[in-house]
Amino acid sequence: MIDIYRELPRQMGHAITVDFLTGRANRAKLSPRLRKQIALYKDGFARLCKKHNALPEMYVEASARFYMDRKGYRFSVTVEDRAGRRQTDEYIGMPGRRVRILDQYGRVRRK
Repeated sequence: MIDIYRELPRQMGHAITVDFLTGRANRAKLSPRLRKQIALYKDGFARLCKKHNALPEMYVEASARFYMDRKGYRFSVTVEDRAGRRQTDEYIGMPGRRVRILDQYGRVRRK
């Protein structure tokens, strides 16, 4: 389990939001170790962008919200580019897998 889930019970709202563009978390009171890990996410996001021939400057938001509910560990990832295109994907479990729901016809679809 990554440290971020261990620290959730101590957080207001039992959630931590990480900004990949700045390498910082929301107003959470984090341990120094987790704060250091989160700071590395900024460089990791830059490497991911480079791998896909993009630049971090192309985005106005790149964040993840980590939380727990009755189904277990969850996180949602939100990305918005400068053109205003925004996408949020939800994941469940460790490692994360996309949340699936039934549509109006009873078919399994990604949420």
